[in-house]
Amino acid sequence: MKATSNPTALRTQRAIKSSLKSLMTQDTFSHITVTEICQEAGVTRQAFYTNFRSKEDVFSSVLQEIQTEWRSNLPEQELSSLYEICIALYQTWYDHRELLDLIVRDNLFPLLVENLLPSSFPVRYNGDVPPRKQRQLEPVARMLMVGGIAQGLVYWSKGRYRETPEDLALATTSISVND
Repeated sequence: MKATSNPTALRTQRAIKSSLKSLMTQDTFSHITVTEICQEAGVTRQAFYTNFRSKEDVFSSVLQEIQTEWRSNLPEQELSSLYEICIALYQTWYDHRELLDLIVRDNLFPLLVENLLPSSFPVRYNGDVPPRKQRQLEPVARMLMVGGIAQGLVYWSKGRYRETPEDLALATTSISVND
C-alpha cells in the first residue's frame, strides 16, 4: 500500500480493504479478482493500482492494521513482560478471529507470517547471549518466534478457540526443551 495523508486516497484504501474482507466471506482469496474488489468498493482499476500493487498488497495492509491495533494495546514496551505482550497479541487476534478463520481456510499462512510482527519489534533473549551473537542470530530468532506464534494461531483457529488468550500467552512464554 502506498503511504498517503490524502483524505480521498485514504477513503479509497479503506473501501478497497473493506471490500476484500467482505468478498473473502463469500469466496476464497485465490478466486477473488481485482475487478471484483473494485466493483465491490465502487472504485476504478486505476484507483486500485494507484493505491495497491495487488490483492496480496491489500491483504497485507489489512494485517498491518491488526498489527498496529495490537501494538496500541501494549503497555509501555520496555516495561512489558513477554507474557503481557503475548496476551495483547492473542487478544487482538481473538477480536479478529473471523479473519483468522479465513486466513486458515484460504491457506494464507505466508502472508500472516510476513505481517505478524513489525520488523522493528525487538527480539528479547533469555540467558547470557553476547550482543554480537544477538545481532547475528536476530533474523533466525525472529522467524522462529513469528513462525511458532503464527502456527499457534492456526492451531487455535482450528480448535475453535478453546484456549483463552491468557492460556496461549502462558504456553508461549513457558515452553522449554528438557535435556
